Amino acid sequence: AVTAQVDLAPYQEWAERPVKPIEQASASEVLNTLVEIVTAEGPMNAEWAYRRYVKASGKERLGSNVKTTLNRIMYDAVRRGHRTPDIDRGVDRLYAV
Repeated sequence: AVTAQVDLAPYQEWAERPVKPIEQASASEVLNTLVEIVTAEGPMNAEWAYRRYVKASGKERLGSNVKTTLNRIMYDAVRRGHRTPDIDRGVDRLYAV
């Protein structure tokens, strides 16, 4: 049997920092932070990225209203064709809910 060695890059965790709660942040602030999270941590389920954002905002729970708002922000960004290298690497990975 042939075994192949795969070299993986070390896991990089997003350097959590305080962010504005969803209710106080602009859509672009939220989007930029979500892209920052996914760019740092790699492909992930959107809900995981949302939970990281919510925790950084000082809240404990990802409620259905907040999740709906985050989904809308992501959908609007993709629909508008919002593209930069970070967004290509981040949003496309995020928008997999």
